[in-house]
Amino acid sequence: MNLDKEVKEMTKVRTRMLLPSLLVLSCFLVLALAAMPCSAAEVWSDNFDDGNLDGWFAGASATVVDGCLRGAGHSAEVLRPCNLSCGSWSLDVLDIGGWKEPYQPGLYVYFMGSDPDASLRTFYCLRITQGNTATGLKYIYAITKMDGSATTTLASGDGLERADLKGVLHHIRVTRSPDGHMSAYVNGTLMVEATDTEIASSESFRIIIGYDYAIDNIVVDDTPPLAVPLELLAVGCGITVVIVVIAVIAKRR
Repeated sequence: MNLDKEVKEMTKVRTRMLLPSLLVLSCFLVLALAAMPCSAAEVWSDNFDDGNLDGWFAGASATVVDGCLRGAGHSAEVLRPCNLSCGSWSLDVLDIGGWKEPYQPGLYVYFMGSDPDASLRTFYCLRITQGNTATGLKYIYAITKMDGSATTTLASGDGLERADLKGVLHHIRVTRSPDGHMSAYVNGTLMVEATDTEIASSESFRIIIGYDYAIDNIVVDDTPPLAVPLELLAVGCGITVVIVVIAVIAKRR
């Protein structure tokens, strides 16, 4: 009986020693949860179902076909005013095929950019191109920057590799946080990320599209990406529950 009493007393002491540290961790996780945005606030969107490019400044070769943005020539350019510098930019891209050799067309999404007529042009861009492999082709994703004098590649990464890329549908989402961290996701998978704070403002959203792509469902919202990974938040919720249970048990003893 005395041994059981001593064990219980030691358990109570150890529990009391651990509780302050666990409570501090719990407070940190609660604060992180409180800082999470509740919902995205859409700035603008376009699904091209109206069959036109109203609201866009469009080049002569840009057109809408079957509810999608298309380029009639080797490439087409569209632009619209947008001052978003922190949030997310998403769009659906279909590789429709029909490539015109020897070209391998690219897609350039300038999610942050200055006025095209500005004397010093600046932008952040997600560049999507194709490359040859031993078995076929692959996509190459890169985040680039124009600082007014030169274009530099901040980061790049390889994506899907297969014998034929035609007919592949991609949901692309680019995010930028207040600290300048940029991430590009394709069908929910992170493809490339970079951090840069030199460009702090934006005046336009621009796309240069190759003739082999169809673009749909462009959505721009001003909710910054989560600063705390969802996995960590889930663990934090579990730890909080454990702390409450331990505290109740310790109190009853």
